[in-house]
Amino acid sequence: MDGNVPAGPLPSAAFVERRRSATQSHWSRVELEQLAQIRAGSAEMTPTWGRSLGLSLARPELQRSVRAGNVLRLWSTIFHHEPYEGLYEMSAPTSVIDTFVSHSWRTPGWSRALTLAWHLSLTRLVLVAAIVPLIWETFAIWFDIELTTWFLPQGSDGMIKIPIGAAPIVVPLVFAITMLSVGWCTASLYLDRCCMCQHDTELMRASIHQLGAYIARSKHFLILWDKTYCSRLWCMYEVASFLALHPVGHLHLVPITSVLPVLALWIFHTLATIGIAYVGAQIIFARWFMSLCQEYLPNPAAQVALLFVLASSILCVCYACVCWFVYDQVLTHMSAIEKLHQQLGSFAVANLQCAVEQDRAVVEKEIKRLFGSCQKFESVVRNQVAPQLVKDVGVLTIPYRFIILSVTSHIWFGIDCLSLMEWFSPDWWHMVVLFGGVVFSGDVLGMYAMSLIARSLHPIGKDDVSLDQSRWRKGIMASIVCYASFNGLLIAISSPNIPLFFSIPASVVFASFSYLLFRFNTSANRFNTSANSWRVAKASSVSRFVVDFLFDRSSAIDGPGLM
Repeated sequence: MDGNVPAGPLPSAAFVERRRSATQSHWSRVELEQLAQIRAGSAEMTPTWGRSLGLSLARPELQRSVRAGNVLRLWSTIFHHEPYEGLYEMSAPTSVIDTFVSHSWRTPGWSRALTLAWHLSLTRLVLVAAIVPLIWETFAIWFDIELTTWFLPQGSDGMIKIPIGAAPIVVPLVFAITMLSVGWCTASLYLDRCCMCQHDTELMRASIHQLGAYIARSKHFLILWDKTYCSRLWCMYEVASFLALHPVGHLHLVPITSVLPVLALWIFHTLATIGIAYVGAQIIFARWFMSLCQEYLPNPAAQVALLFVLASSILCVCYACVCWFVYDQVLTHMSAIEKLHQQLGSFAVANLQCAVEQDRAVVEKEIKRLFGSCQKFESVVRNQVAPQLVKDVGVLTIPYRFIILSVTSHIWFGIDCLSLMEWFSPDWWHMVVLFGGVVFSGDVLGMYAMSLIARSLHPIGKDDVSLDQSRWRKGIMASIVCYASFNGLLIAISSPNIPLFFSIPASVVFASFSYLLFRFNTSANRFNTSANSWRVAKASSVSRFVVDFLFDRSSAIDGPGLM
């Protein structure tokens, strides 16, 4: 597979020459020309294609798929190790498979089902997050739906008013319903548990022999990734086989360890947004509190400082409710990432594990037929598969796009307020700074700081993260302080006492820095374990300073080094 081949169609001659100089040098020109036509959409992959490579369908009726909704509704049965009658009958013969699902059976069934549901619902969730608020705001403006108002002091006699509508309540409900609707998804999946006959040995062997053919005829390839995945022989064979025939953009990897913290953060931010919007309007953003500030703290700088202290204190209390769980999940995710680097850095077929040792000879035979030799297969994994996996998993923490999706409730809240205000007025711009900074900077930087703190307090170069209780508590406390401080600072910058010519550029700089920070740590061409370790070690010096400042150094950093 040539990693530099674009996803779109290529001229047949150019495609053939690139492939013949890459890993498919042992393929015939006719086969490569046919593959080029198939990728360009000018031909279909017939059952007889790839006969010399073992990719033809000797028994086309065994190529089956199952509806995604059926899999998710019966997940407790399908993702269970015990045999169960009726699973094979859930699937049906098909000529084309939408998505080939690859997973490790060593991973708990509930986590694989949750990750699959997350992937299948992700596109519709993004659409709902973008479209539903706009539809609701059109409705809210037409009927003037305003439930309460925020009042922010501006010096001794000025103020701004921020109207609050019903979007923080209505839109999350639609979002949650959309997540549950994935149980009726009609996408066709190839899932071994349903598409291979578990109770007929002959049919099972025939399906295993045609596994490469099924992969070749799948449009997309989904990896439910955890730290055991890249140590499994069948799993890595499936990945490399798909990339040998398809563009790299058709491979999708979802880290199992990133889904739980994202869902926890989404629930937390949704509830926090509702609380801050409506309860906050009766306390720190109430008219009576604004009057007290103007009477006893007329100085604009003092009002900004008070807003920072109050916002940070409230966020500390709120985030403490969920931080312990997110911190624990981040530790698990970071341990899995480190394991991935170790597995791919020293990848060799001989080191891979196989549940049934008799299958090893079968898989190695298929590898040699498809790639020419095991050494060439290992080269494909190290040089082309590894960068793609690391790009999707990340180097330090959960992916940026997942963090943004977890704080969409803040976006809905901001759009709701902006739609009810006078457009492009000074008050309107202060609100833009508030929700833009918190969404695209505060939570992103808070999550990144948590990852750095976790890495500096816990040794990562082990199979399991060391969870010394003293360090665990200190890591949580430092993460809470950093998260609350980042968001409190951004909320203070949005104060009406801060001139717009300063607050708007500052918000843009923070958001750009946060995005580039994550891009820097998930760059596909940075797959180098020592380079990544050096880069993270430099970044972790900041987190060490934070921990040293908050706690006694002798008790906070008393264990093994960074790696």
